[in-house]
Amino acid sequence: MKQQEGYCRLHARDNKLDIVAIFHDKAISGNATDRPAFNKLLRYLSDHAKTERHAVIVADAARLARNTVKYLELKEVIANLGGDVQIAGLQGASQADTSFIETVLAAVAEHEEALEEGEREEQEHAD
Repeated sequence: MKQQEGYCRLHARDNKLDIVAIFHDKAISGNATDRPAFNKLLRYLSDHAKTERHAVIVADAARLARNTVKYLELKEVIANLGGDVQIAGLQGASQADTSFIETVLAAVAEHEEALEEGEREEQEHAD
């Protein structure tokens, strides 16, 4: 968790972004739909949507969602509330390239989740 926050802080520093709040759910999968800190983030964005835009920095796509469609949906929800999702370390590319890379990273997270699920099922059948 601290390492992920460190990546996000470096991204903020490198992009001259002020950190105004930190939201992280301890030990809750990016696959979960009800995450208390994520819900607080959405409320924060909603409360400030009319006055300012915010960068929402995540350590990697899997921290937002471990499903490509869900990632893109949550990214749109955040954008509609005045937020701009940024993946730590992903910078310097054009908007089109960034969107493409984010989608690929979300697909990788989904693939990893499927592999982990398969391993869990194999383990259950072996027991």
